[in-house]
Amino acid sequence: SARGPAQLVDSTVAGNVAGDPGAAEGRGGGVFSAGTMTASNATLSGNAAAAYGGGIATLGQMELTNVTVSGNGGGGVIAACAGETAALRLARSVVSGNEAVVREGAPLSAGEVGALVPGAGCFVDIVSEGYNVLGRDGDAGSDGFTLAASDVVPSGGLASVLAPLADNGGPVLDRPGAALLTHALPPGSPALDRAPSALCAAAPVDGVDERGRPRNADGDGAPSADECDAGAYEWQPPATPTVTPTPTATPRPTRRPTATPRPTQTATATATATATPSPTATITPSPTGTATATATATPTATARPKEAEST
Repeated sequence: SARGPAQLVDSTVAGNVAGDPGAAEGRGGGVFSAGTMTASNATLSGNAAAAYGGGIATLGQMELTNVTVSGNGGGGVIAACAGETAALRLARSVVSGNEAVVREGAPLSAGEVGALVPGAGCFVDIVSEGYNVLGRDGDAGSDGFTLAASDVVPSGGLASVLAPLADNGGPVLDRPGAALLTHALPPGSPALDRAPSALCAAAPVDGVDERGRPRNADGDGAPSADECDAGAYEWQPPATPTVTPTPTATPRPTRRPTATPRPTQTATATATATATPSPTATITPSPTGTATATATATPTATARPKEAEST
């Protein structure tokens, strides 16, 4: 902006170039401001400037809160002056993996964050408001200010601080359906759980990251009051899959024939013929008769004559 207020919120600025390579001029590849500007939940990545300020160049008043600046050529964030005081405030931001332009063997600016004072009568005021991650490989790559006690300089390389620019979810407000590119935080990144949760619950980030995801997620497995990640991206716990219950077939009862109770037969008394005893004959004695002797003739045998012998 030309000496006017400006804001950069929930946005990524990537792939821009200021000035032709080797040109004397060329500043602010991603953002150039000569007025008052604030940026929060924003990413500046892969931009370049021919002279300085590949990510951001400011000649006025600038405040960065939860901003990620990485992979820019010409320096990350450079504050310069043009006859008046320039001021830069950094809070909870990640500025890592940027490179200064080198000419005749000397860098034109700091690689990460720095002041550029072209001559007398010019003053640059850079203040760290704490909880920043600056530089890599044990080198802050910064000059013109004193790091706060809560700032950290990573001992590892860039890959241990930020993941490559990628689609990590989130909407692009002015281009529905486009991918919002951000730098995720790898496991063990020094940006994880860097700042007090209370600071990230308040304005200007209001409890969300650039993608609109909740801030203050426990990223290092040690719950505390400091759960806010530095930079534009907040690590999120893996989504718990919703288990859809599998319908279980309820066995249908097998129809069994119902036994019809047979009526219990009641024994019916059958009349049994009872033999009537035959009357016993009673012998009535007959009167005793008087025996009468009857004379029976005995036949007399008659001799049979012999037959004459033949001569």
